Amino acid sequence: MYRKVILLVMLAVGIMAAGAQSATGFEDIVFGTSPDEARAAMKAKGYVASGQSLDGELLVLRYASVGFSGIIWDSAALSFLRNRFFESALVHYPSAGKAYESFQTLRKVLISKYGTPATDIEQYLSPYKKGDGKVEEALRKKAATIECRWKFRNGVEIYASLQHDPKRNSTVMLFGIYEARIKLEATEYLLSQ
Repeated sequence: MYRKVILLVMLAVGIMAAGAQSATGFEDIVFGTSPDEARAAMKAKGYVASGQSLDGELLVLRYASVGFSGIIWDSAALSFLRNRFFESALVHYPSAGKAYESFQTLRKVLISKYGTPATDIEQYLSPYKKGDGKVEEALRKKAATIECRWKFRNGVEIYASLQHDPKRNSTVMLFGIYEARIKLEATEYLLSQ
């Protein structure tokens, strides 16, 4: 009987893992893609860069109003080191009172696509607690941590988090996908400048 239970659990885990995809980039833009190829891919989706910054060998292309996972993100940044795409970071300011719902929608989409996150945190400090309807207040008072992360064997990592943005005094939802090795190279490059 014990062997059957173990076998069923292993089978279930295998089925879940088989349904999950490995991340290789952002949408149709594969890590390692050149800036020109990324611009063309974004243009094909109807997006035009709203700006860019160049710091030596680090290029960041910025876009406004980018659709991803059923959400229209306020901004997206595609980062390139030595003309190779390595990271996409998205920012969304949900309507007041809708931040938690928006985050849970994103979380469910990511889980359906990539499987169970490596870390999935929703923690509150007293007097706040899960389900009390005061998520945004808790975030504003730094009394909540809400985030999830995926790590893949190919070195790609994904994060999603809900935070308070003190500059705008509102809740912000962040999403990012990056190739960890190249992101480390980019960080080292920036620190050496």
